[in-house]
Amino acid sequence: MNDLRRPRQAVILAGGRGTRLQPITLSRPKPMVEFHDIPFLEYIVEMLRDQGFERVLMLLGYLPDVIMDHFGDGSSLGIEITYDVTDADDLTAYRVQNAADRIEDTFLLLYCDNYWPMRFEDMWEQFKNSGAEGQVTIYSNSDQFSKDSVIVKDGMVDVFDRSRSTPGLAGLEISYAILR
Repeated sequence: MNDLRRPRQAVILAGGRGTRLQPITLSRPKPMVEFHDIPFLEYIVEMLRDQGFERVLMLLGYLPDVIMDHFGDGSSLGIEITYDVTDADDLTAYRVQNAADRIEDTFLLLYCDNYWPMRFEDMWEQFKNSGAEGQVTIYSNSDQFSKDSVIVKDGMVDVFDRSRSTPGLAGLEISYAILR
């Protein structure tokens, strides 16, 4: 696997309704909520560009025109942006499956509402050396900001519990997944 080519495409999941942020999200999708006068999603796109990504595919659902009108083809940010739109209530797996013919063989998958100061080259080296088909980023959660959702053994996710009820959970899956 050491001859794998570094991905240049990131796929961003940005289709949900953002109901926990209502009433703000009644007129705009959650990733378009502004932080210091800039939509949150723009920070993510700029980070991806700065980390060497050339293409972004946004998987949209809820109020997609708000995002597409803001970003267009991405040229104003120096990155190519394309879109795949499904129903706002579609599940993550369906969104990815629906866009499969537009997703490159190896890519970075991330959420639209999760910012982490990614160091992609370090992630990529670890992924290449692991021999795994996929790698997901785990936050140690030592500050207990959220409830833990994973158990990691020998560098591999042994348990992922969305309900967060399994005894011994230690860490939180934050996406930023390299997938093949």
